[in-house]
Amino acid sequence: MSVLFMIEHLADAGDWRGVAAQERAAVVVAAAVRHLVPCNSAWVYSALGNAHYTLGDFAKAIENHTQRLEISKEVGDRVGESQAYGNLGNACFSLGDYSKAIEDHTQSLALDR
Repeated sequence: MSVLFMIEHLADAGDWRGVAAQERAAVVVAAAVRHLVPCNSAWVYSALGNAHYTLGDFAKAIENHTQRLEISKEVGDRVGESQAYGNLGNACFSLGDYSKAIEDHTQSLALDR
């Protein structure tokens, strides 16, 4: 769990390069806790997605936010789903895929309602 605390500390400090640098360890931990503590696993993918988005690697951000979306759907976390769709929409917008961005933001809005 120390990897989770380190990722949390780095994310809280806004050290997105530090979060991204810990990706390999974070993904291993996320996979290990996915069935035991899915919210921790989803949070790791969200943090990684936010890090890559901030660093301009939108394709990698999409990969991580998609993982968070899958976990959120599996456990019925509608707030997590909405946030994942919103983050996916932002990344798609940044890549110029406006139709996908609209689709993702529409999904997010529907879940929020």
